Amino acid sequence: MLIGKRGISPIIATVLLIAFAVVLAALVMNWQGKFVEKLQKTTDKSVGGEIDCLSDVDINVKLDEGTLIVENNKGTTLDGIIVRDYMSDGTITVREPMDPTLGVELGEPIPAYGSKIYSTFTVTGEKVEVIPIIETEDGGSKNCNAQSEIVFV
Repeated sequence: MLIGKRGISPIIATVLLIAFAVVLAALVMNWQGKFVEKLQKTTDKSVGGEIDCLSDVDINVKLDEGTLIVENNKGTTLDGIIVRDYMSDGTITVREPMDPTLGVELGEPIPAYGSKIYSTFTVTGEKVEVIPIIETEDGGSKNCNAQSEIVFV
């Protein structure tokens, strides 16, 4: 009787080890799949905004005696602009769209293939950088730094 039972024990142990390895591999694959999916969504959102900026945004900026003109050359409405003044001493003044002290509304939309004239615009630096802002698919806003335009005073 002992001879027949001794051969079953190593087979059962081997089957149990294989089953444990398969279950463990399935758990790791499930966790990894959820992790990669979350990472992909985050990356898609970030890269999607950059691609939108590169393909859907093109501006021209003109500055003439206190008048700033921003022309939108693409079919995407701009949600506004950010303006940076670069001073001769190396400091930078940033004008955000919703800054009430500006006297001009940088957060007003610029229509597709349209332009916006800021007639009471004061320049304090040597050069001015205009950064367009677009609306993202999820309703947020994206600064298109790569599509900015610099004008020397």
